[in-house]
Amino acid sequence: EQGEKYGAPTAATRERILIEHTQVNPNKAPHIGHLRNACIGDSMAKLYAAAGHDARVLYYQNDVGQQIATIMLAAQKQFVKREDFESLIAWASTAYADIEKRMETDENLKKEKQEIQLKIAAQDTSEARFAREMTDEVLCETLQTFSHLDIAYDLVVRESDILKAKLWEKTFALLKTKPEFYQASDGERKGCWLVKIPGAEDKIIVRSNGIPTYTANDIAYHLWKFGVLNDFRYLQLDWKTQSAPLYVTSSDDGEERTDFAPADQIVNVVDQTQTYPLQSVVESLRVLGYPRHADNYHHVNYGFV
Repeated sequence: EQGEKYGAPTAATRERILIEHTQVNPNKAPHIGHLRNACIGDSMAKLYAAAGHDARVLYYQNDVGQQIATIMLAAQKQFVKREDFESLIAWASTAYADIEKRMETDENLKKEKQEIQLKIAAQDTSEARFAREMTDEVLCETLQTFSHLDIAYDLVVRESDILKAKLWEKTFALLKTKPEFYQASDGERKGCWLVKIPGAEDKIIVRSNGIPTYTANDIAYHLWKFGVLNDFRYLQLDWKTQSAPLYVTSSDDGEERTDFAPADQIVNVVDQTQTYPLQSVVESLRVLGYPRHADNYHHVNYGFV
């Protein structure tokens, strides 16, 4: 009578669990390491669902960081011609490596990249719109690859929407009220904002030029996951990469939904090299006065073979 549910455990309390896995850099195609991450994350989501939990799978789309600025610089310069490649993702892999090599000896290119990054972070710019278009196309190709393995997602969270919703500004104001969060007054970190990490080196959250680090936006992002900060609006994507509905965050239009945040538990599947940055997020949650959320933040890590 139970069919596929025969033998499945039943959770004593149904919880909403957000599982995030396999963020592929927008400058490369998925490789075997990403496959490992995806298989772990997808399996966990299916196990949680089988146990009766409300399991939702998230993909974090990096469309504002330094890597985006680098690949946009490569697109502007066209040292590696886009027309020589069948897909954008194939071009990006080669062009990114090429422009990184050139910047090692060209200070002007480095300066141009920094200018592009600032314009992307400003959001209401042609650079920000182009960054979103480019990363969307790369992500669509990536999800198409995952679809061959029946690996699907429920929501794409765009980093640019975190900026547009000013989640970081709200988080920054909260952090500034805590003694564990401070601005360095001297040394090579002068001007940077850092959070104290017990038993480890203090983590830079905001660079001396005022640009938040990846970890900074990640703190704000997880406050959203737990429902501490305001919610996004949502649009349904028509990318045809999976049979199940796929949504994306929006700060401009779309519908309100209540099936993503707030979460009871958070699971992030990422390798052990990210333990320190993720620990910084956990400690920041504690600093902000959310110890229960910090305890319900789980890092599923693994080593390299």
